[in-house]
Amino acid sequence: MQELLATFNETKVFEDLLPYYLEKKAITLSETEELLQYTAVNFSLLGLIGLLTNNSPRILLGKLCDDPLINEKCNEVKHTLGDLIAIADIYMEVEHTEADEFVFRNVMLKYPRNLVDDNGNLLK
Repeated sequence: MQELLATFNETKVFEDLLPYYLEKKAITLSETEELLQYTAVNFSLLGLIGLLTNNSPRILLGKLCDDPLINEKCNEVKHTLGDLIAIADIYMEVEHTEADEFVFRNVMLKYPRNLVDDNGNLLK
């Protein structure tokens, strides 16, 4: 996993991680930590990492991605406005990595409270 992430090629990382999700391969605790420390800007990759690690903020960003499979799978994971508030609280109160900073900041920008209903859905 370290070698893959060290390439900083988000397309390759996505392509190599996708079989883990599709084949329901288990990832180790250390691999989970490495994935959560990985700084990515691609919402499809962030969504995939979220699905693999059960990380709500990354899954939320995956709901906004262009990849149809990742978008569908992330949208199957329900969230509420309370979940978004909890994520914002974590962002405000806890020290986090640069990767977390990127994810939390984007969640708060993409899901502003005035554009989200009580069920966590973006208002159109």
